[in-house]
Amino acid sequence: MVEKSQRRMNATTAGNRAWFAAHRQRIEVLLRKNPRGARLCVLGAGNCNDLDLPELAGHFGEIHLVDLDATATRNATRPLGLANLIVHASTWGMPRPTDAAITHAIQLAEPGEAAFMDGGLVSECRKPRQDTSATNDSMTPFTLRDLAGTFDVVLSPCVLSQLLVSAREALGHQHPRYPQLRRAIQLGHARLITRLLRPGGRGVMLVDAVSSERAERLAQLGSGEERQALAEWIEQGLHFPGLEPATIARVVSEAAPGAAVELDTDRPWVWRLGERKAFVVYACQWTRQNAQAIVHHA
Repeated sequence: MVEKSQRRMNATTAGNRAWFAAHRQRIEVLLRKNPRGARLCVLGAGNCNDLDLPELAGHFGEIHLVDLDATATRNATRPLGLANLIVHASTWGMPRPTDAAITHAIQLAEPGEAAFMDGGLVSECRKPRQDTSATNDSMTPFTLRDLAGTFDVVLSPCVLSQLLVSAREALGHQHPRYPQLRRAIQLGHARLITRLLRPGGRGVMLVDAVSSERAERLAQLGSGEERQALAEWIEQGLHFPGLEPATIARVVSEAAPGAAVELDTDRPWVWRLGERKAFVVYACQWTRQNAQAIVHHA
């Protein structure tokens, strides 16, 4: 279900790159806080409409792009001919609405282990630049387990909402165990980001808290109105449950013990996917501490 939804969204927005311009600019500003030559991982890269890859590739030494729909990601990156882009294809499934299946999903999701299980994430990697015998389409398989603790910055560009929506659609929002699964997905995603970071690395989670489907005037929101509108819509309950800033701060603090969590709710922005659909987005950032223990499961 998640993969189908992601492919559908990528196909729908493939021609909407121009609409993403302001969103791309905000992301680039956040990412350029890291020095040149750093290693970047993007979870949920999709068709890369929200990334200025030529600019980022000139700034970062290596960029790993992860998505359920790796075909869309490869189609977006192949024409660019950038040797330091590495594409990974991931798999992540939602449980059937049975107690046993939900329990199993929670046991994998909460510690951030699901993406590291053998077979839980199947990655395809373009061979590195120094391998002159490789073409841009050459692939070397490995899993993200091999990359844990190696990135200077990990970006999650509005991925958590997609995971939560898929869980809600799979179980139904009134299922008695949906809140438990939602919390497991929240914690697991934050732990996955943290686990991929090297000590001192920075996690950047973008959160699309409010949609124009519920807040109708969002699409016409003027510049400078985002902060007050976000606060009002959250107070009115128009946000997606589980994505409010207080919850995200609490989840990240639990997932990354000792980390200083920075919620940038003072400068949210509008992410326009097209003429009729938009989201209000804010950023949550944190740094993995040198002595921080990340739980690993055998």
